[in-house]
Amino acid sequence: MRNLFYIFLLCFSVLVVSAQEEAEKPFAVIRKTGDPVQPKEDMPKTWQEKTHLGGNVALQFWGSLFVEASPMVGYELNKSGSLVGGVGASYMYYGNSIGSIYGGRVFLRQNIYRGVFAHAEIEQINAQRQMFFGSYATTEASKRVWGGSPLIGGGFYQGSGGKTNYYISLLYNTSYPAGGFKSPFSFGDSPLVIRMGFF
Repeated sequence: MRNLFYIFLLCFSVLVVSAQEEAEKPFAVIRKTGDPVQPKEDMPKTWQEKTHLGGNVALQFWGSLFVEASPMVGYELNKSGSLVGGVGASYMYYGNSIGSIYGGRVFLRQNIYRGVFAHAEIEQINAQRQMFFGSYATTEASKRVWGGSPLIGGGFYQGSGGKTNYYISLLYNTSYPAGGFKSPFSFGDSPLVIRMGFF
């Protein structure tokens, strides 16, 4: 049933991004001195234009309640804007004995070609031991601990090419099988993690 929710989220996201296309088209600036028109894309970017905000929110009522919120902020590290570094936070709530899960991450995202990007991050999560891979998870399963997960992978953007676009990515938890967080957005107990949101 969770798949149906994400299909709905994907369709809604595509509609929102399409509606933003007109608002994000480049505009021209006419100088008071009578200088020629200068396209916006030829002007140096301000720090506000280099800053990207995004993330995702998920809500599930099927079975037990599940809530997730993951805001993220990034900054363009090169002139072309193809390399973005940033930080993010994660909060998840299960309406059962698992309870709350929270943490943060730092990431790098490199655009490769026409919206296709490579992604690397280190995520730190606080959760019950049973939410981690490895023998680490079998002792005192309900005890809360911090655990790290280095993830690498890639994905693509869907949108108008403006500042904020919908994205989907597939990441691999390199700590598997010795450790690492078992993401609710993975394939069962697989180290592969699906991420979707705006950025």
